[in-house]
Amino acid sequence: MSAVAPFLSFAERELNRLVGESTAARELLGRLSGTSFAVHVEGVGVTVALHAESEKLRVGTDAEGATASLRATPLDLDRKSTRLNSS
Repeated sequence: MSAVAPFLSFAERELNRLVGESTAARELLGRLSGTSFAVHVEGVGVTVALHAESEKLRVGTDAEGATASLRATPLDLDRKSTRLNSS
């Protein structure tokens, strides 16, 4: 088991719990089914992929063939998160 596996499992459970509470989120995931988004954190060597599967998300490290991807440093991701949360 990788060092990030417990975090990914927790993230998947929480994301799907939140999706389950939102009809709009379930419908959007249904339309996105079969697509994926990968984030590669540079300098840390961690890649996380979100896979839309029907009305659920699967979180893992298998980013091969991702529909879209992003490469960023932890600082870049923090800056982006801060801007999104202040909007």
